[in-house]
Amino acid sequence: MRCNTVCVLLSLLLITTTLAGCLHEGDVGDEDSTIVGDWYQGEQKALIINGNGTLLGDLNGDNTETGTWSDNGNGTIDLKWDTHTSASTVWFVVDGDWLFLNNDEYSNCEVMSRVSMENDAWSSTVDALTLPQICEGIGFDEPENPQYQYGVTDHSSQPSNGTNDELMNLFFVTSPGAINWTNLTVQITNGDGVSVICTTDNSTDCAIIQSGSDDNHWEVLEILQIAENGADLCSGPPCEFTIKIIDIRTGINLLGNDAVIVE
Repeated sequence: MRCNTVCVLLSLLLITTTLAGCLHEGDVGDEDSTIVGDWYQGEQKALIINGNGTLLGDLNGDNTETGTWSDNGNGTIDLKWDTHTSASTVWFVVDGDWLFLNNDEYSNCEVMSRVSMENDAWSSTVDALTLPQICEGIGFDEPENPQYQYGVTDHSSQPSNGTNDELMNLFFVTSPGAINWTNLTVQITNGDGVSVICTTDNSTDCAIIQSGSDDNHWEVLEILQIAENGADLCSGPPCEFTIKIIDIRTGINLLGNDAVIVE
């Protein structure tokens, strides 16, 4: 799980004001703000929300994400990651030691805890929780064809003539919910026209490195890294890549910025 979220329509944000009784309405900089603190998913620290309005995410990856946040006072926060061009609006509820985040009215919540716990116990503990209303939809019918949209950025490290370079970051801009990897095909093509399928199990020349708590899914807030896995796909930067992500259930390409310069 990591913290890339989508903007929510203004009309939907107005609906969240009815949840004011269970949503925190503090200001950034308030040290008593209930959302401030370190948040875990299982044994992994997933997110740090600081009282000075700064964020740290992707804490278990090679490159920690940094950003800023602000409380809108209506049960939503705006998140702005430094690697993204715009801020995203997210509904949230803090209930005791639990944080629930939702970036649109149709998707499942991301759940985090102030307390780390063994990964084996995490799923059953979360399944037993009573979910707040933001995790159950806001009363709208789900669209017939909910769409995923992804973003891609150059990885911060510079590629070499080696065969294990980290090339790019992938994240959701819009997501109806986590998606199982068995339903996705991720393909990248370099400037020489060499295409390779990227996988999470290191079975191809292109690896998908996950940072979330569920290895079987691309989670809503998760930031992925695409890396070489035994093949030199970019030996001399800058390298231009195109990306194609296919939902194999429908055969439809996911929407997204399908090109990136790696340098």
